[in-house]
Amino acid sequence: MNHRTHKRLARQLVGAAGRGDTARLTAALRSGAPVDGPDAEGTTALTEVLRLLGG
Repeated sequence: MNHRTHKRLARQLVGAAGRGDTARLTAALRSGAPVDGPDAEGTTALTEVLRLLGG
């Protein structure tokens, strides 16, 4: 996977996690999104999930 694709998938994953959109979250993961990949601000999907859960 090239760097641009890696970044795009990471952004999609973080965005879906932040919205609680499980369908898009699953699709991003199946597409190969890096689970620890940050978006442009350095936020990861895990950070967004924890925020949604109140952690």
